[in-house]
Amino acid sequence: MALKLALLSARHRARRGPARRRGGRPRAAEGYELREGNRRTLLPPLAGRFMLSLLGRGYVSRDTVIDVLWPDPDVMPETMYKEIHVIVFRLRRALAPFGAEVRNVHGQGYRLFLAEDR
Repeated sequence: MALKLALLSARHRARRGPARRRGGRPRAAEGYELREGNRRTLLPPLAGRFMLSLLGRGYVSRDTVIDVLWPDPDVMPETMYKEIHVIVFRLRRALAPFGAEVRNVHGQGYRLFLAEDR
């Protein structure tokens, strides 16, 4: 079965619980849902964008990850490298039940390995 990633809107996520920012306004995009058969898990927006870049390219360099996660250089956090490590850690934990994993490949960056790739 194929691993699928879907963008969840605030309206879709509202069925699963409150989707509000400070000030009571709904969020524009809440995150992503990873699916395979009956198995599902929710990914936060940054992890979902990271996953989209992996699905589209096979592997991504750290510079590409930075461009995907923070397209506007003015809003890049000072701790972006630490945040990338945290996102990869959480993504690995979310992918484990699906038999998939994200690995560091020396000289290339990050690569997604699906169960059928192993």
